[in-house]
Amino acid sequence: MIQAFGLPEHLYPSVVPCTQVIGALTSAAATELGLAPGIPVIAGGEDTSSAGLAAGAVRPGLAFLSLGTAGTLYVTESEPLVHPQLLTFLHVLPHQYLFGGSMSAIGASLAWCRKLLGEQHSYEDLIQLAAQSEAGAGQVLFLPYLSGELQPINDGYARGVFFGLSMSTGPAQLVRAVLEGTAFAIAHNLEYAERLGAPVVELRAMGWPIA
Repeated sequence: MIQAFGLPEHLYPSVVPCTQVIGALTSAAATELGLAPGIPVIAGGEDTSSAGLAAGAVRPGLAFLSLGTAGTLYVTESEPLVHPQLLTFLHVLPHQYLFGGSMSAIGASLAWCRKLLGEQHSYEDLIQLAAQSEAGAGQVLFLPYLSGELQPINDGYARGVFFGLSMSTGPAQLVRAVLEGTAFAIAHNLEYAERLGAPVVELRAMGWPIA
């Protein structure tokens, strides 16, 4: 890419393995951080693959689910699997790959629902409200494509849908449908991964407050 665009090569660092020691903490940086000088500095990796390491998704069959405003689901594999509707990239660990996708509005869908019903409701209130509805949300379906969708839909023009509304639909069914719809979006990615040969034996979930 550097050659193709005629970019100055000296602006870019050398490519090294994520686990390689590339230097040591300088005295100035150590003083500023309150750390001991000379601590090894590791090359590291980008956020998703580093999160996979932190979650313990370190060998084939282990997957991790990151929940926040958006959501990501990736399975660790020892060989690169390729599907046009999912993503494949290197893990921070040698000879490991991550295979899966991201969803634009997992937590954001619940935040939108809270705003719709009134922000005096806490997220805990919404969960309790959803528990008052039977599984299936009274046959109400929700597609969580409020910001378009990434994997496996890959359509920036996709939009959210409530389907199956009736006179008996109430707030409990709406919240339940949102929770179930986002869960099915996660399952959609998981189904594609397993169909292509990435069976999941353990899924580790982690999350952060919804923005």
